[in-house]
Amino acid sequence: MERRFVVRYEELMAEAEVKPESLDGVLKRLDKFVIPFAAILKHDAQRQHAAEYLVGLVSNIKRKNIESIAYLHENDRPPLQKSIGQKHWDWTPMIDEMVRQVGLSLGRADGVLAIDPSGVLKQGKASVGAARQWCGRAGKVDNCQVGVYMAYVARDKQALVVLGNPLMAGVMLWLANRRDSMGSYRNKWWTNVLGVVGFLVVLGMAVFVAYQIYDRLW
Repeated sequence: MERRFVVRYEELMAEAEVKPESLDGVLKRLDKFVIPFAAILKHDAQRQHAAEYLVGLVSNIKRKNIESIAYLHENDRPPLQKSIGQKHWDWTPMIDEMVRQVGLSLGRADGVLAIDPSGVLKQGKASVGAARQWCGRAGKVDNCQVGVYMAYVARDKQALVVLGNPLMAGVMLWLANRRDSMGSYRNKWWTNVLGVVGFLVVLGMAVFVAYQIYDRLW
């Protein structure tokens, strides 16, 4: 592995470290989180097994299977196994409850989901997730990577997405011009012109939104 990748890997691992104080009171918060979901279940035994199962998933046991979780609570395996994996129970009300909670926190009457696919032609041997599929960049089926991006946009909830777009656009424009990553598929002069125009558009939008935020706060 090249030195630059080793350095970046170490940086990513350092950022992913969870400090012990971040977990203070997590079990109490988990108990509170489980209450509305457990209330959907019909029987007391189901509610108890659901709580035990979630506690087992966030515990420090090595294997997070039914048997290990049951023994963690000093219980026999079959009751928990039947409750979780064998008996039929309707899970759709739990999804509805999750949607309700998310809606209360983030939902707005004018909110929409913006979904946009973006294709990048593969070049070299280091690309992951590459396959022969439709690539909008090339306008044809080709060997490429496709990412599907989804953002929630509302009148007062899109600011961070818009402010971050110029950075993403600049990085993509830079990567598209690198010979070592794109090879013969790197940007031509006319695609760079279009890329710069697009970059200026999103930069203008970011400046406009930043001004609105500044004007509203100050």
